[in-house]
Amino acid sequence: MGWRHVARLSASLLAFATTGIATPARSTTPSHYGVTISRHTTQNMAFLNGVYSATADNAYLNITDLKSALAAGSVEVTTGNGAGGDKMGDLHIEAGFTWSSGHALTLDAYHSIFVDRAVVNAGPGALTLTNNDGGTGGTFVYGTSGSVTIWSLTNALTIDGHAFTLVGDVHTLASDIAANPSGAYALANSYDASKDGTYGSAPIPTTFTGAFEGLGNVISNLTISDSTDVAAGLFASLGVNGAISDIGVTNANVTLTPSSGGGGAGALVAGIQGGTVSGAYSSGSIAGTGSLGGLVGFESGGNGATQILRSHSTATVSATGSNAYVGGLVGGTELAVIANSYATGSVIAGTDALGGGLVGDLEDSVVQYCFATGSVTIGPEVNNIAAAGGLIGWSYASARFGGSVVSSYAEGAVTGGDYAVVGGFMGLAWRDNRKGGGGMYSGSYSTGKPTGGEADGGFVGARIDVHDMVDEYWDTTTSGKAKAVGQGRARGITGVTTAQLQTAFGSDPTVWAENPDINDGLPYLVSNPPPQ
Repeated sequence: MGWRHVARLSASLLAFATTGIATPARSTTPSHYGVTISRHTTQNMAFLNGVYSATADNAYLNITDLKSALAAGSVEVTTGNGAGGDKMGDLHIEAGFTWSSGHALTLDAYHSIFVDRAVVNAGPGALTLTNNDGGTGGTFVYGTSGSVTIWSLTNALTIDGHAFTLVGDVHTLASDIAANPSGAYALANSYDASKDGTYGSAPIPTTFTGAFEGLGNVISNLTISDSTDVAAGLFASLGVNGAISDIGVTNANVTLTPSSGGGGAGALVAGIQGGTVSGAYSSGSIAGTGSLGGLVGFESGGNGATQILRSHSTATVSATGSNAYVGGLVGGTELAVIANSYATGSVIAGTDALGGGLVGDLEDSVVQYCFATGSVTIGPEVNNIAAAGGLIGWSYASARFGGSVVSSYAEGAVTGGDYAVVGGFMGLAWRDNRKGGGGMYSGSYSTGKPTGGEADGGFVGARIDVHDMVDEYWDTTTSGKAKAVGQGRARGITGVTTAQLQTAFGSDPTVWAENPDINDGLPYLVSNPPPQ
């Protein structure tokens, strides 16, 4: 099977598509020494004047040694710059630790810092976190059990050279952002928002253009019931240059039912205009009218392209009324890049809706290394187009900007009402061909069963003036569909059985992998594996 990764993204979005996408966890490129903080005996580490630095490959720092050093004085842990190393210069925290002295801790990585266990600053000591110290493309990655907790809100926190103000609750964060929308803030600890009661609108109504770092912490039990405003989410709006990172919003209950009918709702952000969301996730339920997403309601890139990176949602998203854009991760996008992200929650909408397992309405945007597994159900087409897809409901590429959906997959069942267009991967793919514009679709697959509607295809419900797709596949066994496209041309899309997907996948090993114990043996993304 001739699958291959095709990197021909639209030129106007390529810069955005390749900026800020985290290098996959555990990947290596010969370059620099890495350091692992764990229970392993300290080895290949030098300690001089309070600085632990890697001296060779397989460098380990034992947490007991680290805590003893912190009790005696301030400590810096650095990956070093060994040219003969076989790592990327990443720093991994694989065993949790607590320190309570007044001494400072600095974690300095040539590339990325991976926090897989809890780090607790229980005293007055300062904390400094630095990545890309000499390298590029690195980031902070928090595992499911990884977080940084700082007991005192007066402690000094510095991230990549910038001082961050520590906050411990939603009210303080909202107040600080209102006073300085472009400031830098960090959540010092996880926070249970049930004590706040029900918010009647977004708790943080000010358009945020600064940096918010969650440090792997969680805001749980956030409840918003908005019947007067048009933006419901923890943040009402993320503006140009704004960044929200490494935060979970769990067991959220967000409802948007404004009398005017429109608006957006998502557990984390109602609307984005040119900012970046990375390492964020949500769970719970999002309901109401307008543009609804499990994490982000809508994205309008008129002021600059938005990036949503390494993020996911398990929330259920359901829309009432008509003309809704509904997605498991994002309701609707324009000029956005969504990469290394996924959604698993079910998506439900009414008449004239655009519904997708990941994104409902995708316009002039890039999706790469993403997947969705939740079911998608929409109502009939009455006055406007109704489209539903396992990954994308509607994908539109203009002549000016274009857009791409590459190296992604969808597994959820898709159901549409009368006259809707329904596809296992995408409901409707549409390009503006006035000046040769159009989208690039390549290297993806779907397994979900599409049913109902006027046109249902194993991969796409309908195509309108779309360039040929390249190396696209759909599972004929699970979909029950013999044709790739309900309406339109079908070049570049191949039907295969489940067994063929599981056993005959000849792919780029840097993009795709197969394992009988992962994703039911179906191909999965190396940089974005499914949750275990």
